[in-house]
Order: sequence, then C-alpha cells, then structure tokens
Amino acid sequence: MNPLTEREFFDSYFEKDAVHIPALENRRHRFSALFTDRDLECRCRFSTGEGIKMVLRGLPVNQTSYSKEGLPCFDKVMHIFRGGATIIANQAQNYSTRCLRLIRQLEACLSCQAGANIYITPPGSHGFRAHYDRHDVFVLQLAGEKRWSLHDFAATLPYEDMPVQEIPTEIGNTPNREITLRQGDLLYVPRGLVHRASSTPDASSMHATIGLHPMIWRTLLENIVRDAGDQESELREALPPDKLFDQSSHLALEERAREMLARIGTRISMSRVVSQYRKTNLHFGENGGAIPTEDPTPFSQLAEKRFQLAHDCTVRLSSDRNFLDFLLPYRSHPLKLRKNCFFVPVSTLLKGGSLQASDFRPTLQGIDPCLAVYFLLANGIIEATE
Repeated sequence: MNPLTEREFFDSYFEKDAVHIPALENRRHRFSALFTDRDLECRCRFSTGEGIKMVLRGLPVNQTSYSKEGLPCFDKVMHIFRGGATIIANQAQNYSTRCLRLIRQLEACLSCQAGANIYITPPGSHGFRAHYDRHDVFVLQLAGEKRWSLHDFAATLPYEDMPVQEIPTEIGNTPNREITLRQGDLLYVPRGLVHRASSTPDASSMHATIGLHPMIWRTLLENIVRDAGDQESELREALPPDKLFDQSSHLALEERAREMLARIGTRISMSRVVSQYRKTNLHFGENGGAIPTEDPTPFSQLAEKRFQLAHDCTVRLSSDRNFLDFLLPYRSHPLKLRKNCFFVPVSTLLKGGSLQASDFRPTLQGIDPCLAVYFLLANGIIEATE
C-alpha cells in the first residue's frame, strides 16, 4: 500500500472510498509473475477448466462455443478472445502457488477470506457494464493498461446474500473519476461503489481482482446465536405451531426472544465462535506448513531437468475417473488434472521414479511438454531431483 500507511488506508478508504496507488517506475513488474498467458493456457489444457468463463460486452458467452467435450478448449477460447471477449479465470489461487501465497498473506493480514480472479481483455473492449460488487476488491494490474470509471455508491455496505439493487441512471451514467491503471498499479474499490473498466485501444489488459470477504457484524451475531444454539437445547426447541402466524401472540414471542438474546449476551464465547469461523472460512491456519517456493528454473531450461513427485503430494483417481486429484497439505481442495494428459507420466512418479518434459510428449498430442512440467511445478506437485 506504500506510500499509504495501514492506518491511513483503514481510516480514510476502507469501506469508504476508492484509492489508486501507482507503482514506482522500477516496480512496474511487481505483479507480472502472479498470472501469465502461459498459466491461462495450462489451466485450459490440463485442468477441468472450472471457473474459466468469457464475457462479451457485458453478456456471458455460451460455454459450448469455447468448449470441447464439456471442457474449455484453449484454441477456441483465444479465437473468441480475439473477437473482443474478456476471459475470466476465477479462483486463480487454486491453480498456482504464486496466487495462493498472496491470498494466504492477505487472509492472515486482514483476518478475512480472500480469492483471486483474473481478467484478460483484448484491446478496446470491456467485460462488464457499470456495476457494483458486494465485496471489497483490490485490483492488481498485471499487464497492459485498463481505464476505470468510478461512480457514486449505489448501495451502502452490501453483503453477499443481499439482493443486488438497480443502479440509478444518474449514477450509472455519470462517473466521478477516470483512472488509467498501468502495469504494477493497484486500485482499491469498496463494495457498493459503481465502476466500469475497459482496455485501451492499443493493447490487451490483464488484471487480478482480489475479493475480500471479512466477517461483518451481522455474520458475527449470527455465529454467536448459532454457537449458543449448539450449547443450549432451549434454543433448539420449535416455536409453538399455533403462535407464529397469530398476530396476537407476536408480543409474547418478541418478549421470549428478548429474554433469550439477553441470556445469550451473558454467555458469549468469542474464542469458540472465532475458532469455528477460522476453521470453516480461513485457510492460513491450516496444517501442513508453508507453501513451498516455486522452482526458479526458466521455462526455456525445463526440458533439461529431471523431476520427482513432491514428498507431501498424494495422487488419486477422481470419482468420475476422467481426472487425477493431486492433494497437498497446504491446499484446501485437490487440484484436478486431466487423466489423459498425466496418467502415464504420473504413474512413473508414483513408483518412485523421475521424469523429464519429454516423457509427457506421447500424451500431449503436439503441445509443448514443458507446459505440463511448468504447470506441475507452479502447483507444487513436482520438484527437481538433486
């Protein structure tokens, strides 16, 4: 956030206003390795493709137009992209330790759930029309430039389950600020603030949107009541069936509810409530230690090295038998990869052997085998042999 201090950000901007933080000239590439064109190609070719979506001028592109046998086809995705559509790669932290490391750091720093979505837009185009989000976001410009129109608030502190309100015409048509994000820039947009983004005419744009999902007071109170209900059987009793829709009984129900809430207030166990919230919503406290550092070998040199299965990686056949599940202790969900691309090479690894990029060539049908090695390295599944 430099030059903003943490206190300045939370006092002046958090949940209040947008703020643009330009990158220093010598730090323009600080976000560029977070997600690249190569990462997109790997995700389309090797994974389930879950979370890959396309949007053209505010409308979703039918998934069948860029899929083959129900899975995203990279060549089709790029064809539609060149026609003006924006590519969206949701939950990028599930497919790259680089993104995962950033998300875990944010979760630990802000004590909130976070997730990264990637947006790749061709020159002179836009993905969504003017809209607002129900969560705060940090926008990290990874490559190219993007023009952001920032309007007024259309909703005050909306939350995920709150219905989206129609944006008044005077807000949707009238931006207050126009900001161009260049590579390395950062933009904070609070929930409820109407915004629109479009790429510049000369180059495509790639940015990451980091969504923040902190616990709000409403959620805390819900969790306190839920915890109390787990501890006290009285709170689990059904309401009298003849009273709920009888208006003459409402005063008595209100009084009973006040008594229960007052009693709950004297028995709050914040440590138990927070512990349960952290267990179910946050991942930075998971067992398994730190996320490993990614192998620094340049892509051009991957063909020369041999690799083995990471010591803490477990592999199993998915229930539908079309994918392999790779499980790692620092991940909350398995990474699902296409069996037809990886089954034979990974079988060698499971037997304790090692492999080179060339071992993938028979299963990849003309695709650069170094891509497969790159993707497995980026997800901590393999590591270089000594």
